[in-house]
Amino acid sequence: MTEWPLTPEELEKMIDDDFIERAKGMGPMGWEGYAKYLKYAADVILERYKPAIKELSSQEGGRMDVPEEEWFERDVHLIYTYYLLMGLSIENLVKGIIMIRHPEYLRNNTELIKERMGTHNTIWLLNSNNIYGFTDYENILDALSKCVIWMSKYPVSLKRKNFDWGCDWVDPEAVDKLYKNLHERLDEEKERLT
Repeated sequence: MTEWPLTPEELEKMIDDDFIERAKGMGPMGWEGYAKYLKYAADVILERYKPAIKELSSQEGGRMDVPEEEWFERDVHLIYTYYLLMGLSIENLVKGIIMIRHPEYLRNNTELIKERMGTHNTIWLLNSNNIYGFTDYENILDALSKCVIWMSKYPVSLKRKNFDWGCDWVDPEAVDKLYKNLHERLDEEKERLT
């Protein structure tokens, strides 16, 4: 048991040990744990979105006649936050699988190799690490990766050459199915490890 207060050296060692555990996906807030929290938040937001899209769809005259301040007009935009959170959640699952397969991507126990892990492009992450079985989901992975890049920052890129329209509509049920399949793969990788 650790006694408090810790010396500066003991505190540094504790931080180092926790970083290593989390980077390898073994700690309580590793890749899988964080993916679950993000998915939970995404699901809460999706539940707010569902009645809004139902109400908006029932409006006579379409969306053009709906005032901006209506609750359903506001809440219908939550779908993009859902995509952002699910994109991050799925990215965490992918990176968790990678770190189980490639613990050497944690260089000198101090940094993750940026060339192997420093991207939001989940298709590239899967393909470059020989993780197969997800080609049917490439459209979803691509759309969610774009959401993570664009929805998490600014309404527009800082340079015109980097501009993108942002997020495409993706069926939340298909996103959930992809999440479950990736989570199953992560579980298989953990079992293989033991």
